[in-house]
Amino acid sequence: MSSPYRVHCPPEAEAPEVEHPYARVLRAQRIKTRLLAAGTLTAAAVALVAIASTRSANAQARRAEVRARVTEVERERVATAKQVIEDARRRAHEAQARFEHGLEEARARGDGALATCPPRGTLAGRKPTLSVVEDAAHGLPSRIVDDVLADARRAEIHVDAGRFEDAAAYGRALSSPNRFGRELVVVARETKAPQVRSMTSYVPGEVTGRAYLWDFEEGRVLCAADVHATSSQEIGFSYLGAPDAKAESGRTSRLMATLSDDLTRAVERAATEALFASR
Repeated sequence: MSSPYRVHCPPEAEAPEVEHPYARVLRAQRIKTRLLAAGTLTAAAVALVAIASTRSANAQARRAEVRARVTEVERERVATAKQVIEDARRRAHEAQARFEHGLEEARARGDGALATCPPRGTLAGRKPTLSVVEDAAHGLPSRIVDDVLADARRAEIHVDAGRFEDAAAYGRALSSPNRFGRELVVVARETKAPQVRSMTSYVPGEVTGRAYLWDFEEGRVLCAADVHATSSQEIGFSYLGAPDAKAESGRTSRLMATLSDDLTRAVERAATEALFASR
């Protein structure tokens, strides 16, 4: 039986806390301030993103404009360089045609159609380029023309590789009015190459033929004379052997190259003396 003195009942609820009106105002102001700050930050972020996007777009546009200008400049440089190269090739082929036709005509007509050689002193600073033709039946190539065409090929390689400064240097050389001068052509009838007997002895070489002095500016053979040249009786040479090669191989190859150069110089001397002695 329950005690009559104890009655079970729930605890009384706590009275609700009443917020002071001034506190509500402050809280509302803080919320409003936070919302304004958040809105300001959001607007600033949006503005920064817009500015960054505009700047990025402008930068891309400027880069594209610069690339377009650079590309246009490069195209102009390539076009100019290739035009110089093509002009040089055209002049070289025209010079070769006149050279070959003039020499063939001079050989057919003989010395009666030729003038005397210019005074020897007039060649100062304009030393003729020497070329030796051993088989005129297969054409009369000009060494000067070959050099011009070789430089044109080198210039084209530089242009294709984008090395415009090197290409410009070749272009200036190809455009030079002094590029074609005079050529001393020896058409050989008999040629005997020097032969190496041992490391200290050799059989001299010989060249017999006819020399022609061609002037590219005038487009004609100036004079002609018979030529006979032989190697020097004695020559000096030096060589550098590879560490892993036999000494004889280095000496032999160097001796043969020296003999070839010596015979070329002998032909040039003999041709020059014969031409100017024939005045």
